Amino acid sequence: MARISEDDIARVREATDVVALISERVVLKRKGRLYWACCPFHQEKTPSFKVDPASGLWHCFGCGAGGDAFGFLMKSDNLNFTEAVTTLADRAHIEIEAFDEGGANKGIRERTYAVCKETAAFYHAVLTRSPTKEVTNGRDYLAQRGYGSEVASEWLLGYAPGRGMLVAHLRERGHSDEDMIQANVALKNDAGVLRDRFYERVMFPIRDLQGRVCAFGGRILGEGHPKYLNTNDTPIFHKSNTLYGLDVAKNNIVKTKIALVVEGYTDVIALHKAGHTNAVATLGTALTGGHVKLLSRFAQQVIYVFDGDAAGLRAADRAVEFIDETITPEATKNPVMLDVMVLPTNSDPADMMETDEGRERFDELLNQTTPLITFSLQRRLSDYDLSRPEQQVRALEDAVSILAPIKTSSIAASYARDLADMFATAGSSIDSTQVMNALSRARVIPRRGDYEISAEEKNHQHAVEPEVSYDPREIETLGLMIANPKIRRDLAETMSPDVFTAELLQDVFLMISQCDPKTDSSVLLSELIGIDSRIAPLFSSYDFEAGALAKEGIGDEFARSLAQNLYERQLRSMKAQMRAESDKKAKQFLVEQIVDLQNKIIENK
Repeated sequence: MARISEDDIARVREATDVVALISERVVLKRKGRLYWACCPFHQEKTPSFKVDPASGLWHCFGCGAGGDAFGFLMKSDNLNFTEAVTTLADRAHIEIEAFDEGGANKGIRERTYAVCKETAAFYHAVLTRSPTKEVTNGRDYLAQRGYGSEVASEWLLGYAPGRGMLVAHLRERGHSDEDMIQANVALKNDAGVLRDRFYERVMFPIRDLQGRVCAFGGRILGEGHPKYLNTNDTPIFHKSNTLYGLDVAKNNIVKTKIALVVEGYTDVIALHKAGHTNAVATLGTALTGGHVKLLSRFAQQVIYVFDGDAAGLRAADRAVEFIDETITPEATKNPVMLDVMVLPTNSDPADMMETDEGRERFDELLNQTTPLITFSLQRRLSDYDLSRPEQQVRALEDAVSILAPIKTSSIAASYARDLADMFATAGSSIDSTQVMNALSRARVIPRRGDYEISAEEKNHQHAVEPEVSYDPREIETLGLMIANPKIRRDLAETMSPDVFTAELLQDVFLMISQCDPKTDSSVLLSELIGIDSRIAPLFSSYDFEAGALAKEGIGDEFARSLAQNLYERQLRSMKAQMRAESDKKAKQFLVEQIVDLQNKIIENK
């Protein structure tokens, strides 16, 4: 379990401007010494979310959420505490050291990130330095698109030469074959020999929300299939929940409240160059519920941009598969408007950004977008001759099938009326009553989209992240904090998250500590479960009534017990390090640390 020292945590906290951090997600307005905004974590019309630059804390009087910079990043980006500290350390250019209690190697996620980071640097170095003909062709391709060295540096573009060169490079840097395979940058051939997965392709590193390289997309030059090859899902990358360019675009999405979703890497880069810095791209899949949920943190409107060629129109027609309960107002606290924008025939965003005329046309189309459901209904009706009665009936059944997945939502009736208007405009006699009757009969047809997780992927994820058993004493401590406001306040002030052995329990402790001490236990538990569904089973057998009546001093007893466990774990780790250490000075330092820990253990009893 990776840990970060208290000194490093303090350094990162001191270096982080909480106002600047939160300003990237919401528009803050200064009133006196405080900053105010509408809360990003629940819907409200009157600002009740305050940020205090002096204390470095934030709090929402509407929903009760609050905390420091770490807590904000954990809640907004769904990170655990260690990830939040690491992200803010990178932002502040602070070197920190994460260590494992048992002296074990870094976890699989950290190793995968390390492989991806080194791979991106290797590909970029090849693109910018190699004199070979194939790499020169890669540079020429990018130059033809208007992407020179500055763009290549900004987006960390690269070139994959293949021929085992990446595998050899990563081995030299100390990365294991297993970690290369896990990161999906290498694979074994039929003879069991490890080889590069990408070869003779221009490479587009894919970064996560925190700007860490987590995957790759490679474009082949000339003839070949597939044209684009993407990383498969890994422990740190899931294409149905990742958007290319979001790490760069998120700030401007917050400012404009609009996200443009396009189809390709070069489209994103071209749009950003032209000033549309709120553009992102899906990664070989249709837009998914995971994507929309991710964008809803930053945007109020998502515009799905389709190319004007045959493939783009087919993709636009397939967008109907995305219409389900996840896009309804009832599905989320932060609903977003989903609109569609279809470009002129045989055009894509990258092409349009190359001329003044194309850029002007693109801007015009941005002001003429159509709601996704309306667009899908119009496309579906266009397949029928609505002047013929028998075609009208089939068109009605076909169209209401689009609305069937959302027929229990408040917006279904509105779109049913729109559908009746479309029939009336076409000269059909079908009215809103007939549409509503057809909708009530319509069955929801199960759909399999690219965003669904297959059984194989589920098994893979289960293998990567096995079920964790938790210390009952730690669960009891957290349950006591939820149930008893006084103990909650006392332990939040005296305990460190490091006393908990599992990251999830550390996160729960921090979330409890950051809430209003007066929050009712049932409300608090509901909020915690809403943030992370894994929390519910933790307290399935905990007696909250008994916890609320717990005797005074029991919290201190629990805190001492967990602290004792922490000291003993640290002591075992340090003794193991001392036995393995050969350097005399380092060994002496460890001896001193061991003596200090032994004294703490005695004092804590």
